[in-house]
Order: sequence, then C-alpha cells, then structure tokens
Amino acid sequence: MKLKEFFLTLCMLFAVTAVSAQQTTDDLVKSGNKKDSLKNYTGALEDFNAALKLDSENVNALYYRGYVNFELKKYTEAIKDFDEAIRLDSQDVESFFNRGNARYELKDYSGAIKDFATAIRLNPNDKECYYNKAIAEYNVGDTDAVCHDLEQAAKLGDTMAAEVIKELCK
Repeated sequence: MKLKEFFLTLCMLFAVTAVSAQQTTDDLVKSGNKKDSLKNYTGALEDFNAALKLDSENVNALYYRGYVNFELKKYTEAIKDFDEAIRLDSQDVESFFNRGNARYELKDYSGAIKDFATAIRLNPNDKECYYNKAIAEYNVGDTDAVCHDLEQAAKLGDTMAAEVIKELCK
C-alpha cells in the first residue's frame, strides 16, 4: 500500500511540475510580448528564447521570436522561426503571412507569393495578404495577378489597394 501511495504522490508531483512549467512558458511569452510592444527587442528575444528552452515546440514563442527577428531585420532568422511554427501548426495564418513578408524583404518574391497565397487560402478575408501578394507579384512582373489581388484587397476594404488599381490596372 505504501508503494502505491508513493507512486501516486510521484505522479502528482510530475503533473504539478508540468503545469508549472507551462505557466512559466506562457508567462515568458507574455513578458516577451510586452517587451516587444515597448521596442525592447533584446529583452523580448531573451524571454522567447527562455520559453523555448522550457518548451521547444511552443508555437507562440516561435512565432513571436520570428516577429521580433523580423523587426530587427534578421529575416533569415525570422524565416527559420516561422518555418518551425508552420511545421507545428500548418494552419497558422500569421506565420505564413509574416514568413512571406520576410521572404519579400530578402527579394524571394516567388516564395513570398506562395506564402501569401497559403495565408489567403487559410483566411480569404485578409486584405493585407492580398495587398502584399500583389506587391510581390508586381516585382516578378505578373500584372494580371497584381490587378486581381488588388481588386480582392479593395473589395475587402483596403483603400490603398483601390488607389493603386487606378494607377496600375487601367
């Protein structure tokens, strides 16, 4: 009987430790987001890295670390984080969108177009995805696609897209 009680106590201890670690990971992600909002990017990265040491598959920590790396113009590092977030959650629209933005900054316009297209497939009502996809398409010279995506963005309420249509899609 004492062995059974010991085993139950040990199981409860492991369960409490796991919950505590998850709360700590969530707290670190929240702290990192707060630091990011204050433009304390170094502090934010430290928090996201600490969260990932506790849980290397925390999609939020990966996404937000990628976002901070993007803000720091560390586009290759951002892409790696978004890649991992997408591997863990293939429905993560924001990771596709922001990986597309990072690819665009590296002049990988085809890769950016693919990411924006995936984000649109996952969320067809996101005017920013259409607009950014149109900009990438413009850089590869696909005028028909540019106009189509600008029209979609304008239909969704993007006033800038409506203005650009007047200039490019006559």
